[in-house]
Parts: sequence; structure tokens; C-alpha cells
Amino acid sequence: MKNMLSEKDFISFITQILKLHSDFKSVESEVLLSKSIKYRADLMADQQINGVWEKILFEVCALPILTSDRLQNIAHLMQHYISLTDRNTKLVFIYAGIMTEDDKKSFNNFGIGVWDKKYLSVEFQKQISQINIEYFQKEFSKKDFEHEYLIKELEKIAPGKPYWSIYQKQIKEILTYLFDEQPIAELPDMNKVNRRDFILPNRRDNKNWTFIRDRYKADFIVIDAKNFTNGITKKEILQISNYLKPYGTGLFGVIFSRKGESDNAKITRKELWITYNKMIVVLDDNDVENMINAKNESRDPMELIIKKIEDFRIRL
Repeated sequence: MKNMLSEKDFISFITQILKLHSDFKSVESEVLLSKSIKYRADLMADQQINGVWEKILFEVCALPILTSDRLQNIAHLMQHYISLTDRNTKLVFIYAGIMTEDDKKSFNNFGIGVWDKKYLSVEFQKQISQINIEYFQKEFSKKDFEHEYLIKELEKIAPGKPYWSIYQKQIKEILTYLFDEQPIAELPDMNKVNRRDFILPNRRDNKNWTFIRDRYKADFIVIDAKNFTNGITKKEILQISNYLKPYGTGLFGVIFSRKGESDNAKITRKELWITYNKMIVVLDDNDVENMINAKNESRDPMELIIKKIEDFRIRL
């Protein structure tokens, strides 16, 4: 591989990862858009979005650094493609560099999606590893950008019932990143009465995980994700409490909540701890961001949960 990534090599790389991804089909390069003007799309493909296949036109740039003015020129050129294609065709700019948020917004204002180095590194990591070319595996390393991507994706999800499934999916991605293990999703209890969003096995030997396992009989950690517009209430605390059983998963639960908890939720958590030894921790978006940053800095994200427990019990 050359020191400077060529346009041809980069297009070939993008073509390969698209063909390896199950959400893409009919991947073609150098597609002629107009016989009279001789415009060619770098790539075209069908992408499955929410179960529907949609046509995508890609403009690919292998240069890692471009000025905002040059990026604007590319955006204007791509907007012209709409007149040469089916108006239902979506436009995506693929960039070998890292684009600023302002430049991304400029493209989005033209109706153009952006896949920069960060996006490719996270969304196509599995496909990049399958290509098995050292240059791309090194240059497009997921670990370099995943923490930033997870935080930004969380921030993009609006609180509220219409987006609960998107939020739940994002929490699953965050849990996998934080604890290097896929959580078990939506597992009901034996009576099929209570369904937990996630169960995280507690098999680790470090001091934080061992403390939680020993003190709260937590061989498993029960996790709920609530995409509420306001803080969770007593009702949600009692719901997760129903999952916590000393002969089952244990007595430790965590609720991910966008806005934290209401006062009556705090009182209910206190009563459940004093009466039944059930420990429930509530994490808001700021807590989640702190845990993601801790993981990126090679610190144990469980440390924040331990501190939340300390704060809760010291105030009793």
C-alpha cells in the first residue's frame, strides 16, 4: 500500500466493505449518471434502512484534509447529482479524514449524509477486519473513535416514547463497549411476568465487580433503559425491583434514564434498600458520558457506579 491513499484504492476499500455488509447490495463503481455531461458516481448501492431498500449515491474522497471551502464545493457538486438521478436517491459523502461538526452540518443542510473516518471505523469495523489489509485496519481503528461516537449518538436520540427502541439499542452498544461483553437482552423470568431489558453476567474478579457480587448477591446485574422526557418515577423503581431476587439474578439493578429520577423515585429506592436489601442505581446521560470517557482512558467505568452507591448510602 502506498504512503498516500489513492482515490482508486479508497474506492476499492469502500466497495469491499459495502459488499461484505448485509445491509447493502447491488454495489457498483463508476456509474454513469448522464451520457450528455458524462457525470459518473464514484459508487452506487442499495441500502436497507428500516427494512426498506433505498438507492444511495456515494461521492468518495481519499484526501485526509480539505478546507471548508473545498468541502462546500463538493457539497454543491453532489447537490447537482439530484437532477441527474431519481429524486428518491440518497446522497452520502465518504471522506478519509475527520470532518468537523460545522462541516457536517453544511452537508446535512444540502440533504447529504457524511461518512468520515470516525463513522467508517465504528460502523464497518467487522467488515474492515475481514478485508485483512494491515493499512486499513490500522488507519480505521474502531478503538480510536468509538467513545466519541457513542456519546454523540446518545445525544442525538430525543427523549420520549417514539424513540425508546433506538435508545435501548444504543444502551446495548454502550454496555458492550463499557464492559467488553454483550448483555443478554429482554429475558423474561420463569413465570414470564417480568421482562428485563438487559442482564449482564458478573464474572469479573476486579474489586468493584467483586464487591457488588458479594455485597448485593449480584451474580447478574439487571439493567433497564428508560427514554423518558422527565425523571423516572416510583413506578419504574418498583418495576425493576420485581426482577431482583436473591435466588435469581441477585439484588442489584441499574436504570439508565435520560433525566435521572424524581424525588419519589429516590424515596422508593431508599425504602427498598432498607426493607429488602435491594440496591438500585439510576444513571443519567451525564453519568453515562463519564463512564464512556473513563473506559476510553483505561479506567474501570464501574467505579462511577460504586461512587453512586457511596453517595446514596452516606446520605441515609
